[in-house]
Order: sequence, then structure tokens, then C-alpha cells
Amino acid sequence: MALSPGHPLDGERVRRIPRLPNKNKNDFKIHKEKRIGTWNVKSMYQPGKAANIIKEAKRLQIDILGCSETRWPNSGQCTINEHHIYFSGDNTTKNKNGVAVILNDQSNKCVKGFIPISSRVALVKIKSNPFDTNIIQVYAPTANSNEQEIEEFYEEIRIATKHTKKEEVNIILGDMNAKIGLGKIEDVVGDFGLGTRNERGERLIEFCQEMNFTIMNTFFKLPPRRLYTWRAPTDSNDRIVRNQIDFIMINKKYRNAVTSCKTYPGADIPSDHNLLLARTKLRLKKVGKGRPLRGADMQKLKQHTVFQQTKDRINTELKTISEKNASDLELEDLWDKIKSSLTSVAEKELKPDKRIKKQEWMTNTILELMEERRQHRNKNNDKYKELHRRILHAIKEAKERWMQEKCDEMEILQAKHDTFNLHKKNQRNNRNTEKEN
Repeated sequence: MALSPGHPLDGERVRRIPRLPNKNKNDFKIHKEKRIGTWNVKSMYQPGKAANIIKEAKRLQIDILGCSETRWPNSGQCTINEHHIYFSGDNTTKNKNGVAVILNDQSNKCVKGFIPISSRVALVKIKSNPFDTNIIQVYAPTANSNEQEIEEFYEEIRIATKHTKKEEVNIILGDMNAKIGLGKIEDVVGDFGLGTRNERGERLIEFCQEMNFTIMNTFFKLPPRRLYTWRAPTDSNDRIVRNQIDFIMINKKYRNAVTSCKTYPGADIPSDHNLLLARTKLRLKKVGKGRPLRGADMQKLKQHTVFQQTKDRINTELKTISEKNASDLELEDLWDKIKSSLTSVAEKELKPDKRIKKQEWMTNTILELMEERRQHRNKNNDKYKELHRRILHAIKEAKERWMQEKCDEMEILQAKHDTFNLHKKNQRNNRNTEKEN
């Protein structure tokens, strides 16, 4: 015990209380660890699927969840139940492929930007200490695809990494449709893979060696139940066919930031894939308010009208610069003008879509049925199927009831000849029902 400057007059000694170090107000650290996962969800286009995924993310306290095979068209951002979804898809009516990254409300405050590369690759940039973190969610072509599609896919990942800096933390995660199998390879593959390596697995290893990535879910000794990520359609109690084809990869120099990486077979959504979840030591940092998201939705250029409008605006901007004595400007000043013009065109013509999807029709009864169904996963197949049918029926009824209520509200406004509020409500309903699940 030491004498304190504020000790009483009788000379009694008191214990000094040390001051706590000042914390940076911008530092964001709710948990000691950040949970980052990936899951092939087998389409988020199905009614209630997005709410089901977010329910499981909340239950397992997942901060960042990448999703493969979402099948959502176009690219953009939306919000469901305080979770923010950044999605990238194609512009076709078939809605094939698709990837997305789901962040809880706290993690979303740290997002610096979103870059949709294609329907198979998307990048979310996150502010963190000491260096920024880049989440690259991917969905590789299936085994039926040709070599050209595979090479195009890996080239898209390289394009995503070009938007990052050398010192930043890069995490690639998703369904790679490749079997790594047993057999350690330097700092790329660990001792605890599952199954037998195939040709696609060899290609993935070559890519990781080239880009200096480590496949983290092969470095932790776990029972097979916590290693497999996909169950084949022919899998049964008599003939088990389960493989490890989903992976989480990180720069080699940051591999120690991952403290655990395993699957969660108990996490339940209608999918033949298991959730793969990694625990990391990443420390996220809030992004200042009012800072706009960077990046343009390049997928929009596939639409002929958007492409033509963008082309015409760029030509107009460049013509304007040329007419203002561009030859008299310094090279650096000329480039600044061109860069500013191109940026303004991209912001206006290629701005990613932002939609708010609240799923107002979702009820507590449906969520309770989903939780009950999860209890029977991998235990009672008949009971699981029965609960799944009940959930689909409840979703259909809830959506029809919700739509009927909206129609009744609009009929009342029409009867009152309130055209202003009628038009306003119609626009709101169109936004809420667009890509409704």
C-alpha cells in the first residue's frame, strides 16, 4: 500500500487506483473475437430463407457471414432484421449463382465499401486495426463446368484482390467445389483435411500457393463431423458420402489471427451444406458517419440502356474537358479532371441498388417452427420434413394475409379519393415486395 495524495488526516494508508488507459473512440470491439462464417444456402430466393439464415446468424453470434448460391439478381444492399446484406448476382432471368455477405448492425458500421465483381465473387472492405480487412465471398463453378469457367472464376478472384493493399488482411471464403483431402502442403494445407484430393483441389492449392493464402479449416484437429461441409444426395446411414468443399482462406502472414475453424452441423436451413465458422482476433474500427460507400455496380453495364447512357455521358464529359483548352493543362491536372468526371458518371449511372426489405409478413410462429425444425436436424428425418412442410404452409398463409391487408388499405384510400397517399403506399409496397422472400 502506498500513501495517496488524498489520504485521510489520521495517516491511514489507502490503496491507489490506477487509471485505465484511454481508448480510441473509433475502436469497435464488442467481443474479444470476431466470428466469420460461410454457408452455401441453396438460394435465398425462397420465401422465408433470408429470415431463417439471419435467425441462425443471431443464434450463433456471427458477425460476418458469407453466402454462396444466393440466386438474387443484380447487385446492391438491403437490410433485414438489423442485418445488412451486400449481394452480387447476374442480370438474367434464371438467377443462377449469386453471392452475398451478411453483417450484423455493429460490424456494418465498420464497412468502407462494397465491390460486386460478378455473380461468383464479391468484395466487402472493412475498417480494422492495425490494417483493413477484406472479405471476398466466392462461389466456384460446379464439377460439371469446363476449364474455361474455372479459370475465369480464379481470374475474378485476382481482380478482387487488386482492390486491396499488400498489408491488408484478405479473407477468401465460400464454396470452392474442390476436394483438398488429406496431405499437408507447406503453409497452404494442414494435416487435417477430409477425403481424397481431386483435380479441382489441386487447382485450388496452386492458386493459394500463387497468392500466398492458407486454407484454415485444414489446420485444426477435429472429428470428421466438424470437418465435412457438404452431404451428397446419395448420403445415408448405410453409405456415408460427405466431403469438405467449402473453405476459409487467409493471407499466410495473418494465419495466427484465426483461432478456430470448424463446421456447425446443428445450424439449420434447407441446404445440403454445413455452416463453416472461423473465430478470429480481428479488431474492427468504426467508419466515420456520412462516408459514402465506394464502388460501382459494373453488372449494370450488361443492360443495353444503362451501357449506352453511361457511354454517352462519358463521351460528353470528355468532350467538355477537351473544349476547355485541355492541352494547356498540366498532365496531373488533366488526369484529376478526367478522374473526377468518370467518378461522377459512375456514381449517377452505376450506383449499387439499396433496398430495405423488412419482411413484414414474417411472424413469431414461423420463427418458432424454424427453431423446432432445427432440433430435429440429423435426428428424425420424417419429423424434420413434416415441420418443413408446416413452415412453407405458414409462410404462404402469412404472405397472403399480409398482401390482403395491404390491398384493403389501398382500397380504403381509393374510396376516400386520397390519390397522394395511394400512390405513396403503392410505391412503398412495390419496394417491399421486390425480391420478397
